[in-house]
Amino acid sequence: MKIGLFYGTTLGAAKVVADLIAKEIEVEVFDVANGIEELNKFDSLIFGTNTWGYGDLQDDWERVLKDLKNIDFSGKKVAIYSTGDQESYPDTFVDSIGILADVVEAKGAKIVGYTEVEGYNFNESKGQRDGKFIGLAIDDNNQSSLTEERVKKWIETLKGEF
Repeated sequence: MKIGLFYGTTLGAAKVVADLIAKEIEVEVFDVANGIEELNKFDSLIFGTNTWGYGDLQDDWERVLKDLKNIDFSGKKVAIYSTGDQESYPDTFVDSIGILADVVEAKGAKIVGYTEVEGYNFNESKGQRDGKFIGLAIDDNNQSSLTEERVKKWIETLKGEF
């Protein structure tokens, strides 16, 4: 199975997570700053981003959002991770997970890789549904010691869902 990992990053945190994922599972890695033309080659996708400011989508993802909305994701499984800061932005923590999930689900994707919210301290998140994160939430600002363990656990989940 071929998995495409597409990430966008502003300060590098989403790239660090992409590198950790690539150590755990075989993926082809793409920076969305260079476009998303390769996306249709894959039935299983991982999207990585960071939530910027007060719940905004990362700039490179924002630039390809129109293209993303024109892709048919029927039959594709998509897992999403986001980095964020739960202490400085407790009302918009990892909102970008929800933003990307809404776009691809509307175009037929099946979202996989839900994770527990326990161990985080935030008020609200568009990245949360039914008491779980829609993907993997990473807070490298306040919980960097948990990042590698969270990535490994998430990848084990994805191996069963992809």
